[in-house]
Amino acid sequence: DPTKALELTELGVAIAQSLSPVTYSAELVHDIRARAFALLGNARRIKSDLAGASRALQKADAELEKGSGDELELARYLDLKSSLLFEYRNFREGFDVLDRAIKIYRSSGGEQLLGRALISKGFQLGELGDLEGAVTTLRAGLNQIDPVSDRRLLLAAKHNLAYYLYSAGRYHQALALVPEVRALHKELGNAVDVVRFKWLEAKIAQGHGELGSAEAAFCEVRDFFVERGISHDVAQVSLDLGTLYLRQGRIPELKKLTTDILALFVNLGIGREAIAALVLFQQAVEMEKVSFGLIRDLAVYLKNARNNPHLPFRPSSRT
Repeated sequence: DPTKALELTELGVAIAQSLSPVTYSAELVHDIRARAFALLGNARRIKSDLAGASRALQKADAELEKGSGDELELARYLDLKSSLLFEYRNFREGFDVLDRAIKIYRSSGGEQLLGRALISKGFQLGELGDLEGAVTTLRAGLNQIDPVSDRRLLLAAKHNLAYYLYSAGRYHQALALVPEVRALHKELGNAVDVVRFKWLEAKIAQGHGELGSAEAAFCEVRDFFVERGISHDVAQVSLDLGTLYLRQGRIPELKKLTTDILALFVNLGIGREAIAALVLFQQAVEMEKVSFGLIRDLAVYLKNARNNPHLPFRPSSRT
């Protein structure tokens, strides 16, 4: 619940700022304020307020400068700062900052925090296309965490592990994780997460050649996102469906699908660059010159354009 999380972290900041350095030590008060601002920044990041997240983290940094110098407090801040850097697609600095946090966690014996940081790093490695690195790092993170105390973290790690195994073409290993991850989703009961996992199951089914069940699941997932107006996810799952149609030579259905995506983006007022990319894609489909490479390029572009609406679409030469 990102909205509730933001409300609570704002309240936390207000309380932290009211603490008396006379009643408590001044250094401790600065440490607590630093953590409060860092968590506020993370909540704003999740709400896609990246500018607000940056301001909050800058305040956290300033409070840490006046704090006790506790290394674990610094590591927590660096961990959250890396997440914001990754949102900005600043991977080099993001990994540098996260690795600093991981080093502190290792030396401090904070196994759970270390596991969380490794899981975060594994996800980002996967986003960069280092699938083997992602799988190895996610497994290392899973070995560090307590699977009972933080079921949500366990679910996120297992879900991402299954996804990157699928992406690496290791379909049998991905499929072996499906029952456990499905059970975790049912246990935690988040409707959006359950649908996202159904989306992953559809991808794995498609990789196995089970095209009928994959198509039915893709359509179900797309309808869910359409009802909630989650436009970028509608586009992403539609592109998965488009890949399936192209694989089967079902060009009329692909043309209709492309028209529907474009109409949705126009109706929702999505950025001009994203619409221009979809127009280019639609033209390729209408001329029956669309390729799997173009669909992959568009999928990557739409993911990157979420937080950068002015990003232009430049298909790779392979398309």
